[in-house]
Amino acid sequence: MALNARIHLADGTGASTGYYPYQSYGENWSMMGGVIRSSWLYTFGVFGFVFFGLAVSGIPGWSRLVFAFSGLLALLTFTDLTLNKVRLGRWLLFPSAFLLIAIVGGVARYPASQEAVVRLLGTWSGVLLVVDAVRRGVPIKIIINAMFWASFANAAAVAMGFDAGLAYGDNTNQDAYYVRIIERQSGLVGNANLMAVQAFLPLFATIIWRSEISRLMIAAGGLCAIYAFFITGSRTSIVLVFFLVSALCFRYSHGHRWVLLGAVAVLFFGLLSLVWEMMPSTELGVMARQVVAIDRLFEGIEGTDSSLIVRMNMIEVAKRMFFENPVIGHGLGYFADAGGFGVYAHNNYLELLVSGGALLFAIYYFMYFFVLIRCMLGEIKGNGVRAACVTVFALLAVDYTLVSYDQKSIALMIALLFMTASNRSIGTAAFPEERKYVSHEINEGLT
Repeated sequence: MALNARIHLADGTGASTGYYPYQSYGENWSMMGGVIRSSWLYTFGVFGFVFFGLAVSGIPGWSRLVFAFSGLLALLTFTDLTLNKVRLGRWLLFPSAFLLIAIVGGVARYPASQEAVVRLLGTWSGVLLVVDAVRRGVPIKIIINAMFWASFANAAAVAMGFDAGLAYGDNTNQDAYYVRIIERQSGLVGNANLMAVQAFLPLFATIIWRSEISRLMIAAGGLCAIYAFFITGSRTSIVLVFFLVSALCFRYSHGHRWVLLGAVAVLFFGLLSLVWEMMPSTELGVMARQVVAIDRLFEGIEGTDSSLIVRMNMIEVAKRMFFENPVIGHGLGYFADAGGFGVYAHNNYLELLVSGGALLFAIYYFMYFFVLIRCMLGEIKGNGVRAACVTVFALLAVDYTLVSYDQKSIALMIALLFMTASNRSIGTAAFPEERKYVSHEINEGLT
């Protein structure tokens, strides 16, 4: 059965041209000004990569399924390039440069980094294929739905008592022992912080792009995010709650957004201060500290959290390593092997600086700040632009507590934002011959 997709003119009028069918693979593809309507195989490949890449990343056998879906998307993309004369998007330049420099430089400088290289290649090659498929017509709601279903799968796994971090992770190091003692759950992901982040990301994506996601799906996703907040014990989730509420204020309020943001900030930190003052003696304080994330937050403030102390030591070691080779770094995975902690740096900024130096760091974070700058300069119009800015700030905050550059969920989110910001089809098309038609799904939230 043919799927329908509405196409919007990108000639500045914003008018709709009606509905055109996606053609099944093997038939004549519908060509409109160079933009190909994707087949059900594209949809299958995109959904499969996102779902398995996010849902079961902590289970070695199942997580490798993403390579099969990446291969399918690569075959379909190759078919488009050769038979249908479709061009790759120019937005691919910087993500591809990041991937190439990280892999080539990493192997050349630190031969022991093969595992880290394979993980990075598996993440970014698939993500780039998925996001460019969206640019060429795959509805972005396919990605958001897959992200929600991945969140549901992890919540269900925790409810059934399964934890990939304990079943397949390295339970001999201090970090894993600490996670086990305080009963932090990681579901099928194998990392409690990452599980919390992945529960919130589809909510951010829904706010930005306003795709046709059912209210039931959004409500269930919100419940999963709340559930993840309680079971993962992730302090990062507290920050994400603040950014999510801020994104909602920017997206759906009309006027006075800075006042709203200020009110949200005052309310958020005011509540934290109130709880902090009541911690020693009141029943509310005792109840609040039953939530692992809140308890860990105040342990950090009190200076009694052993995890935070270890991370402070990691910062000092990472700074020393960076200044030993500040331009090109030591290679992927070097901190975990040579840092003396047996694990990664728990900080994306430090991990990138140690692994690839200032060069790799600058290329990677160019994508973040490109989105912010284009949005703030008004080159992209619409209510969703402000929500996109809030999301980028949320991702920057996440990077302080999580090594994210090789995580599929984070890579997917920033690649979608970067493609949307760099694709001139938000007003004008990416290529002259594509200026007549573009997929409205790509631009829906930002125009």
